[in-house]
Amino acid sequence: MLRTEAKFNVSFEAIVAYDDFAQKVHFSNDLICKVELGGRYMLTYATARNLQENGLPPLGAGVVQHGPITEEMHNRNRVLSVTV
Repeated sequence: MLRTEAKFNVSFEAIVAYDDFAQKVHFSNDLICKVELGGRYMLTYATARNLQENGLPPLGAGVVQHGPITEEMHNRNRVLSVTV
C-alpha cells in the first residue's frame, strides 16, 4: 500500500473480506480496484479529498469494534448462514 501511495501521490483505503461484497465508496479520480485471490477479496481506492470527516456522525459509546474475524469464525458463520 505504501508503494501505491508513493506512486500515485495520494492516500489509499483498503477493505478485505472472505466473501464477495458490493461496495459504494467515494474515491478520488479513477483510482479504484477490486480483486479476488484465493477466495479472498480486496478493494482499494484513493481516499476522497472532498469528504469532511468532522461532518460524519461520531461513533456511539455502545459501538464495539471487534476487528477482523478469524478463519474459524468465518467458517462457523458460513455454516450458520442461509442463502436465499
